[in-house]
This record gives sequence, structure tokens and C-alpha cells, in this order.
Amino acid sequence: DPILSPLYADYTGFPPLRVVWDADECLSVDGRRLVELAKKAGVSVESKEWSGTFHTFEMLASLVPEAKTEVKDTLEFVGRMTE
Repeated sequence: DPILSPLYADYTGFPPLRVVWDADECLSVDGRRLVELAKKAGVSVESKEWSGTFHTFEMLASLVPEAKTEVKDTLEFVGRMTE
């Protein structure tokens, strides 16, 4: 539904964003598009494209080494934004 999709949002005035996806997941195109839209609206965007993971892999940080790295990177991003 377009009313719920972040791809139809107005990103004007948004705080910095971090967008993460896997290159092989079906939403990878949407991740790239969201980054482009936010940047066009003047938002500072940090993005990371993984390969060989899966959607929401970060939830398994205690089991998947890449997930542990991603959680660490995201926490560092949040820390920088709250300084």
C-alpha cells in the first residue's frame, strides 16, 4: 500500500538514517531506492549492503558473526547521532 511504504515518504527534515540490506534479498532494490530518496531530500544517510545474509539477520547477533558486526556498527551510528 503506497500510504505505508517508505518509498513514498517525504524525507524532508529527517534525521540521519542508517539503511541495511542484503544484496540478494527481494527488498534490496527498495533499500537502494530509499537511500537515494532520502539523500535527494538532504538527509545524511549511512548505508550498508551485505551479501550472503538474510532479511533481519541482525536478530541473530549471538549466532551469526556478520550480525554481531552489524549490530556493533549500528550501535556506533546511534552513538554518533546522540553525542
